[in-house]
Amino acid sequence: MSFKATRITPSQVIAGERLYLNAKQDQIVRDGDPAAAFLLAGAGQPVPARFVPLLGLDDKPAVIGVAPEERSTRPATVRHKR
Repeated sequence: MSFKATRITPSQVIAGERLYLNAKQDQIVRDGDPAAAFLLAGAGQPVPARFVPLLGLDDKPAVIGVAPEERSTRPATVRHKR
């Protein structure tokens, strides 16, 4: 089964859809699946590293230089040359 997800680094994956774990927490299922018991990650959220192998994305290369989300909590500072 192929899930909508983007690999940022070998151990970091951003979910492209809501992903759930089954009751035994050994399988990832999509939203709406009757086996869905625990929310693993919402769309745009990182998938915990220990569950990345369950996604079956091992053959896809990492997307280099792409941040999962472009958001800052601090205003940008400007450095002036003297």
